[in-house]
Amino acid sequence: MVREKEKLRGTILRFAIYHAAASLKQADGRVAGIKFNKLMFKLGNIEPRLRLPYRWYLYGAVLDSSELKGYVEFDHPEDETKTNVRVPYREPPLPPQLTDAGEKIKEHCEKFVRDFAGSDAFYSMLEDHYRSAPLEFQRAYLRINKALEELSSQRAPPGKRFEALHKDAAKSFSKLESAYLKDGIAIEPRMKESALRVFLAARCLVEGGESDKARDLLFELWKVFCLFLSARKNENIHPSRLESYLARAEKALEDYRRHLPGELDAIYKEIGTPGRVDKGIQAGLTRAAMEQYDRHGGS
Repeated sequence: MVREKEKLRGTILRFAIYHAAASLKQADGRVAGIKFNKLMFKLGNIEPRLRLPYRWYLYGAVLDSSELKGYVEFDHPEDETKTNVRVPYREPPLPPQLTDAGEKIKEHCEKFVRDFAGSDAFYSMLEDHYRSAPLEFQRAYLRINKALEELSSQRAPPGKRFEALHKDAAKSFSKLESAYLKDGIAIEPRMKESALRVFLAARCLVEGGESDKARDLLFELWKVFCLFLSARKNENIHPSRLESYLARAEKALEDYRRHLPGELDAIYKEIGTPGRVDKGIQAGLTRAAMEQYDRHGGS
């Protein structure tokens, strides 16, 4: 009985992977890893027998390629924005007991490529996906990233649109800090001081008209955070893989904490904020942030 269930699970998994890739290939001309991962995650929610091995990373849930050898191939498994997906087999036939599941999978594949066709649908795809994310901080990071991208793309002279984008970015920063203290901090508490300093510096960069630099600064923090996130928030991944993720995260945190102070000093010199002012602002932000953390039930 157990062997039969595993055989059926392998069959429906191959079927889902094949149709996810085929649908994207037909719609976009290629099977982009970031779309493939998001579609497969959606299929895993409607068909529990898929039992997908995934971890939460930079752009949401990603399939763990090492757990899916023989099922799917990624040419850049560590960067889903660059990777292309290849399925090394033809469409597998389904036994009668999987026919209904197969039809449902095909329907969801077709709907996904309709709903998120073209590059303009990138953020709507991620917003849809991040509704299932385990942390509010993940959704808050997506919001601030989108707000800063829109601000950076506003090339016209300052006007009402520009002012509205600035207000949106300010609100998004407040939500980012609040969400971090609510649930992001628990992923790796040793990142707290670095995170609060980066949030402050990114705000200052935006006020100085440097939205692109603010995004880059936040993304460097996000990359380290997501290494720990992968090790803490995942499903169906072998413990040895999780240990390797954690080891990478520890090394990345060590390197990050070593170079961050110099990077922040350079930012404040560039925007004309004296170091002593930075330290005073930083202390005030930390006090306010920790009061907020206490209100959220932190210790």
